Amino acid sequence: MASASTSKKPNEGHTSSADEKSDNPKKDASKKPLTLTEQMMALHKSFKRRRKAHRKAVRSDIVKAVGIGLALKKNKKQWKDFCENAWGETKPPKEDQIDQAVRYAIKYMVGPGEAAQKKASFYYNAVATLVEKGLTGKALKKRLKTDGLKTLAAEHANRKKEKKEDGDASQLPEENNFEKKSKAHKAAKAESDKKTEKARDLDQPNRAAGNTTFTWEAVMKCKNSKASPTHHKEGEKIKITATIEKVGVPLMLLVHKVKPIVPPADKG
Repeated sequence: MASASTSKKPNEGHTSSADEKSDNPKKDASKKPLTLTEQMMALHKSFKRRRKAHRKAVRSDIVKAVGIGLALKKNKKQWKDFCENAWGETKPPKEDQIDQAVRYAIKYMVGPGEAAQKKASFYYNAVATLVEKGLTGKALKKRLKTDGLKTLAAEHANRKKEKKEDGDASQLPEENNFEKKSKAHKAAKAESDKKTEKARDLDQPNRAAGNTTFTWEAVMKCKNSKASPTHHKEGEKIKITATIEKVGVPLMLLVHKVKPIVPPADKG
């Protein structure tokens, strides 16, 4: 019997030279590096993706806080526990403020500090009207995404303004509590700064005790040579017309005009 012979196809069981080239890491190394412009464009896209993800996470947390706040509003026992055990050294809400549970839930979520609480008020204003209309969960999250926090907060602010003009501001007694305190704090600080500035009299260091005269260093810029006091003699009385450009030590003056003071004629 003739023995059967097996034949192999060319290159069977072997890698082609083309395949070898495609798997060669040196080929990837030959790829041109990104230009600085391309790197900048890639960074911009990456930043937009992260920023979008951050906004999504913020909206999700706000909706969760609203849900917990609404649950606290319906449960006096849980609300009392929240008031007594969650706030640490931060001033907690009162038990009779249970109707403001959603607002305090958002305040607690954001955390203490003036800047954080300002952000919390912004978040609450964005959802307050929607929550009053009964929106929660996915429906609320969808509205936050489609309308945007800024737009919703602005609409709520306009609504509060209209209520105030209609004499119905008492319906929202707590919403502007933080804003009022913040404005009062800033006003008190401004008044304190004024008193401090008044006490720090720039004239005092050179004022002699019991003397109404004092020395105040000044730098004078003259608009032209004719406005220079140096044209006059020592001891001569002159009238200087000038603009104060800066109050300090030294005082900065822009001199417009200088003229001698002529004494009145002696009638005797």
